[in-house]
Amino acid sequence: MSSKYMHSDRLAADVPAKMPQADKAHEFMMSRTYSSPGNFDCSIGRPMRLAEIFVAAEHALKKTISNPDLQKILSSVENFEQKYMELTKGAADNYHHSWWKRYGVVLDGEIAAVCFKRGNFDLAAKSYEKVCALYAGEGWEDLLAEVLPSLAECQKSLNDEAGYLLSCVRLLSLDKGLFLSKERQAFQSEVVSLAHNEMTNHVPLDVSSLITFSGNPGPPMALCDGDTGTLSVTVWSGFPDDITLDSLTLTLMATYNADEGGKLRNSNATVLKPGRNTITFPLPPQKPGSYVLGVLTGHIGQLTFRSHSFSKGGPADSDDFMSYEKPTRPILKVFKPRPLADLSASISSALLINETQWIGIIAQPINYSLKGAVLHIDTGPGLIIEESHSIEMESYKKAGQGSVGTANSGDATKDSSAAAKDCSPAADKHFEQLCLVSGKIEFPDWASDVSSILWIPIRAIDDKLARGSSSGAPEKQSIVDRMRTIALKLEFGISKNQIYDTTIALHFSDPFHVSTRVANQCNDSTLLLQVTLHSQVNATLSVYDAWLDLHDGFTHAGQGNGRPISAFFPLVISPSSRAGLLFCLCLEKRTAEEKLYPLTLPHTYDKQSISCFTDENNVPPENILNIRYEIAGDRTIGAHP
Repeated sequence: MSSKYMHSDRLAADVPAKMPQADKAHEFMMSRTYSSPGNFDCSIGRPMRLAEIFVAAEHALKKTISNPDLQKILSSVENFEQKYMELTKGAADNYHHSWWKRYGVVLDGEIAAVCFKRGNFDLAAKSYEKVCALYAGEGWEDLLAEVLPSLAECQKSLNDEAGYLLSCVRLLSLDKGLFLSKERQAFQSEVVSLAHNEMTNHVPLDVSSLITFSGNPGPPMALCDGDTGTLSVTVWSGFPDDITLDSLTLTLMATYNADEGGKLRNSNATVLKPGRNTITFPLPPQKPGSYVLGVLTGHIGQLTFRSHSFSKGGPADSDDFMSYEKPTRPILKVFKPRPLADLSASISSALLINETQWIGIIAQPINYSLKGAVLHIDTGPGLIIEESHSIEMESYKKAGQGSVGTANSGDATKDSSAAAKDCSPAADKHFEQLCLVSGKIEFPDWASDVSSILWIPIRAIDDKLARGSSSGAPEKQSIVDRMRTIALKLEFGISKNQIYDTTIALHFSDPFHVSTRVANQCNDSTLLLQVTLHSQVNATLSVYDAWLDLHDGFTHAGQGNGRPISAFFPLVISPSSRAGLLFCLCLEKRTAEEKLYPLTLPHTYDKQSISCFTDENNVPPENILNIRYEIAGDRTIGAHP
């Protein structure tokens, strides 16, 4: 090479000294212009080929480098790369042991690139993971987008399913502008394809950077203890296309302790669209307390994913949906157990025995909806429901539930009058007739949030004949003798899981209690029998007829049939009052061997059949008092027609 340049210098020296400089330049340019490789007569040699340059440079380099080790390193690409790896790894280790760890990680990237080129994917993946961890921690997404695809290729070559899926998710989580739409769709296709077709085992995957969730804005959902419901949750998807989730599970966390609450499962396939989605979960009964969102898990094929990232809950068109702060606002509040409804009898005493009577059952919601409520009715022994009558239901309002105001002393009379009408139905009431089906009735919609009263036609059965007393005052009867019970079970709530059970005791009685006494006994065996009728119901009784059926040994005096004078009827008896009747009887003549029985008076009402008495057990025959009457009462206060 040096000889050629020298030849050129000689050509310049042969030029006459007096020649102008421009002419010399022209002659030089002409000589180079018309020279060619085929013109061997030209004084300038041909250009060197690339192979010749490489050989000449290598020869010159060998003469320049005197170190045999360095010459060996530069003798081949493999030797050079090996020495480069040793030097770079040593420098990286020194950086890692000092405070310059970032520089060490950068050199790890250089090592990973060489390992990747050589096909040593295991070492390359380990080095790339260090680099990706640094770039992700510093938020250098541009640099991460350059290195992460190489890490994914290494994991795919190593058949590392979990690592490869995680890298694909991380690539999808990067800023959308770093990759083309087709590239992002290819990343998603890799995830879906591997999850459904190629995976051999269930692989857990954290998608917190790609799928986030939050509760809906507004106050938390409020439920009573034992209630079920439907919880709505907003889920944001960072996938570029729609993706189908085979199942979703949402865990609730109690705010008062570290225990997990219930797990809400949506077993149906759910399609997440890019951006904002609203997902509903069936909510089973939860323990009382406040709950926040916990963890969102689900399945895509054999892929199990998990997200614990909470969204900011911004507007629907907002792309800024990531937030790693745990929400403090409860999404659900479950109140402690409390009474939600009440069932009671409007009147439970002094109802007529053996007669159809209406009993009023007051159904009262206590700050809770009774929409769709079902009432089960079960009568106890000796009590039947008269199915020939419909069950009536009407709105109900107690006295004092009207307008709220301040009472003064002048309202005392009005208050006492209102208290007397405590069981009256509302003035502007709803009314509906219901049918009993399989022992239950369903509440109408209007009864969901107002108090109502059910009128159920029943009849208490008692085959025993009422017995009178021979004293002036009525005998005290056991309250248990004419007691009947009716069992009620109210099912209400969203899924009928709220239950209210109660048993109501009802007391039935005869309209009268009869007491007798002999007012006067004459010498001619004539008796003047006084019969006193004591009213036992809160209603007005009108007696239209009364007569005696006498057993052997007694006869009616004179030519009468044993009835009082008809002009005395109707005999009106007010509630809790009494009235008297007089009967004139004669004693039949008996032999000395015949026994005279005392005068006792069982009695029947309303021309009911008279029971037959025998004396097989030495029981004396009895006299029967028959009373035909009518009753004028109100079912809201007691006995009634």
